[in-house]
Amino acid sequence: FFSSRSRHTSSASVSWARRCVQETAINGFRGQLAKKGIVPKDHAQDNLKIIQKKQKQFAEKKAVIENKKESNWKIERFTEVNSIVTHHVKEMQKQYKEKLLT
Repeated sequence: FFSSRSRHTSSASVSWARRCVQETAINGFRGQLAKKGIVPKDHAQDNLKIIQKKQKQFAEKKAVIENKKESNWKIERFTEVNSIVTHHVKEMQKQYKEKLLT
């Protein structure tokens, strides 16, 4: 009823299609590109670098804001001058150390 020739020609095209699908399934799209000598772009690594960069920028911005909050009460020309309280604390520490050494 069916000739052997028609079976071979129809199965040959089916087996070729199956082979292409299997190769793509095994190696994936990136595997196919690698076979052609094309290096696919690693989007995940690029995205991670961008996220880390944004986190670093955010941390720096937050640190600047925190620093400004701490020094808002001091007039700009007095930023290098220590407060009298700090001076007294340092003097007390100095006296304490001297007592320990004697």
